[in-house]
Amino acid sequence: VTGAAKGQKQVAMITKNGVAIDRLYRGTVDLGYFQPANYDDPRGVAVQEEALHWALKAINKTEKGLGVPLPDGQVTIYENSPIGPLLAGQSTLDDLAVGQDVWIAGGTVPDVQMRVSHLETKGKRQTWDITLSNARLHAVNAEIKIPYAGAGKVKGVEKVDGTPTWTVTVPEQGEAKLRYTIKLGR
Repeated sequence: VTGAAKGQKQVAMITKNGVAIDRLYRGTVDLGYFQPANYDDPRGVAVQEEALHWALKAINKTEKGLGVPLPDGQVTIYENSPIGPLLAGQSTLDDLAVGQDVWIAGGTVPDVQMRVSHLETKGKRQTWDITLSNARLHAVNAEIKIPYAGAGKVKGVEKVDGTPTWTVTVPEQGEAKLRYTIKLGR
């Protein structure tokens, strides 16, 4: 590649075809949101509502289509469309060694939403509902972090990097629901 003096040229540093990539929609339950001023549900129930963020996830292994050290820098994401590639987002990437998870953050999308509602408090336990809604014409995979100590095992919730995380597939134009209980501080 040649460039004019004092000029810049963008080039693809790494080109790989057939990389296994998952598109996930991500959110985090934020109980700090639940202050009296935010009790905006007509029934007087505290509600956290927000659009989820999308991200691309890959594993930097040869058998998954990558398997090369990845330098930090800017990443541009394009999606195919009937009129050609469309810009879907831009993100940054940290230095990643072979074998590490690769996360490329996208933006928020209004068609995949999370609603968290406080149901009740009994003693040192609180019960919460999470509802994920998907207005897309295909199912989506979602990952919701619940950074609070649970009061027992909840189906579909596993620790990811030390944080309880609900991983679920939300059907096309449908919903997925989770009810869980947390232990309050002593």
